[in-house]
Amino acid sequence: MRRRAFIGLAALAATAIATPIVRATGARIVIVGGGFGGSACALLLKQADASLDVTLVDPDARYVTCPMSNEVVVGARKIDSLTLTREGLRRAGVRFVRAPAMALDADARQVRLDDGAKLAYERCVVAPGIRFLWSTPEGYDEAASERMPHAWKAGAQTKTLAAQLHAMDDGGVVAISLPTGLMRCPPGPYERASLVAEYLRRHKPRSKVLIFDANNHFPRQSLFTEAWNAAYRGLIEWIPSTEGGTVVAVDARNGTLRTGRGTERVAVVHRAQQPCEPRRLRAGLPCVRHRVRRGLVVAFRRVPEKADAGRDDAAVVREPRAVVEANRTRIGVERVRARAHEAHARASQALAP
Repeated sequence: MRRRAFIGLAALAATAIATPIVRATGARIVIVGGGFGGSACALLLKQADASLDVTLVDPDARYVTCPMSNEVVVGARKIDSLTLTREGLRRAGVRFVRAPAMALDADARQVRLDDGAKLAYERCVVAPGIRFLWSTPEGYDEAASERMPHAWKAGAQTKTLAAQLHAMDDGGVVAISLPTGLMRCPPGPYERASLVAEYLRRHKPRSKVLIFDANNHFPRQSLFTEAWNAAYRGLIEWIPSTEGGTVVAVDARNGTLRTGRGTERVAVVHRAQQPCEPRRLRAGLPCVRHRVRRGLVVAFRRVPEKADAGRDDAAVVREPRAVVEANRTRIGVERVRARAHEAHARASQALAP
């Protein structure tokens, strides 16, 4: 995450604390997903109102950040420096439940875990991240990703890609394959290619990077191209779709790619930005095409700009540039907090003698 984003979130927390809300202690909020979105939401809610009962559900005791993981790939940083525990959440008063969330029952207001346990809530935030769409291109499945790592979920895949790069003989070829369409971090693969080229320049100068791109242009192209020509001439070759850059099939066992210009055998294959979609839960996880039930669920996700035009039945927080993101996150957090209190107050009144 960029420094602007951290500054924006810090300002957001201060703003949230100062905002008046409905006071009714004990309102329960369950957050599914402990990445940037879920963890930031949990911390901001507790900072804004310590009376909230906030529970964060995630299957992993530690979270490895994808930002800065390119430096791990080329040996410039240890992966431990990107590995975060949940201790900060506990210190802030957030209850952490280490378990996969399997289903969400919006009518009963419950999240079901993999062991059958159920967590009740007044308000639920769904931020489970993404899941990869396999078999795109042909032959690239989850097993193939162990030999041809995508490394866009930081952790084991990052270490695998780093190990392959360091073990490659001088003179080997690193192939980076990019799909067409939307990406989680559009400049990311080209930044990774640049760092790999720098590593090769220093340690394996007879090697090179081939970027097989299903697109014909990419973000910040002129800046990247200028830098490549100045620092890595002959080390990086970008192959757009019009020149046969689309990878249509892979053979992970033999280390080959079938592209528009034929079959390529390379030493290291990196499938950059594997196509993905929002991860879903059974029975009611909101996604871009799923209407959220009134007042029950909030989804932190990337959505089309006009997806929620004219709607006020859910707090939808997009993830654009840092300043806009912080402002929309503040709105989302305030809606979560206020509606959780309102639902808790109604439930308390209904149970009152």
